[in-house]
Amino acid sequence: TYPWGSAPWTGDVPSGLQPVNANPLRRSPAGAYNMAGNVWEWTATSYTPTPADTTAMQQLLKGQSFSADWRIIKGGSFRPGDNEDFDVTKHRPLPVDARSPWIGFRCVRNAPPA
Repeated sequence: TYPWGSAPWTGDVPSGLQPVNANPLRRSPAGAYNMAGNVWEWTATSYTPTPADTTAMQQLLKGQSFSADWRIIKGGSFRPGDNEDFDVTKHRPLPVDARSPWIGFRCVRNAPPA
């Protein structure tokens, strides 16, 4: 469930953005840093919102308009809350024009040949 295993995060929980390579002891078994406790990450995965999704977003934004184009965010965020926010198996749909200090993106590249 979490990058480090199945036990919830119990101490030294980040309260803000951290450098990607911070806390090497928290790397995932695959060697990825900060897969929980930094920001949720935008993906290119499209999502078709249900009427319930649209209604919930209208209530959240108090009637403000938002895009009909939605994408999926994944990963774990430092957002104040409980351990559910660190669960990297969670994903959430959002309009592409949504903004939050808890959402970002991850730049990746292929590893150089060995």
